[in-house]
Amino acid sequence: MPLTDWKERYEIASWMVKVIPDNGNKLNKDSAADCFQIRSVAEERLIKKIGHVSSVVMDKNSCIFNPCFKY
Repeated sequence: MPLTDWKERYEIASWMVKVIPDNGNKLNKDSAADCFQIRSVAEERLIKKIGHVSSVVMDKNSCIFNPCFKY
């Protein structure tokens, strides 16, 4: 899922999840995960892991999509 710069107007968009920089994700500014832009990527294209997303952010993302996947 792509990340973009966080903008205050995203507060009202339930599909934009705020990601705060920390040592784990290695971001240098507040960002937004755009849940409408989920894409599949072949594992072969993943060359190097540069960070990870906390379970709190992943939980927020899964709450957005649970209604879509229950069918």
